[in-house]
Amino acid sequence: QPVVGGLRAPVSLAHAGDGSGRIFIVEQMGAIRIVQDGLLVPEPFLDIIPQVTNEGNEQGLLGLAFHPNYPENGFFYINYTRRPDGATVIARFQASPDNPDRADPASEKQLLVVPQPYANHNGGAVEFGPDGYLYLALGDGGAAGDPHNNGQNTASLLGKILRVDVNAGDPYAI
Repeated sequence: QPVVGGLRAPVSLAHAGDGSGRIFIVEQMGAIRIVQDGLLVPEPFLDIIPQVTNEGNEQGLLGLAFHPNYPENGFFYINYTRRPDGATVIARFQASPDNPDRADPASEKQLLVVPQPYANHNGGAVEFGPDGYLYLALGDGGAAGDPHNNGQNTASLLGKILRVDVNAGDPYAI
């Protein structure tokens, strides 16, 4: 049974853990939408469509995680493939202090940029674990069969699940 219509290529959803009951839906083209009380909020929470490439089927805005202290700090983290080169970007944004249904697009802080050799196998998951660390899935870099052997190469960030501490270091600690 449909819950809400009007979405374009939804790939993920999350909640902010703030008691608002809002559901945040990630659209692959580069927007995050809010569903509140069963209705789609007309304006996106975040719209970064101009800086996101989704030309490959596995590119785009791919993941979203809200900081465990989101109600206090307004921080959330996303994984997207950057226009024009397709590199994976892990970035932090902050909700607008004036409107909880809008993020401040100028608040972007890039934590990590990883070149992607192909347009597929980008991973995309961004999740906070029970340990408070941010976990990132970057994919193996693409093509069939991991031809660059990134999954087995300990010097490559591709093909791994990364765990970073966003509460220490600048932009993070390991």
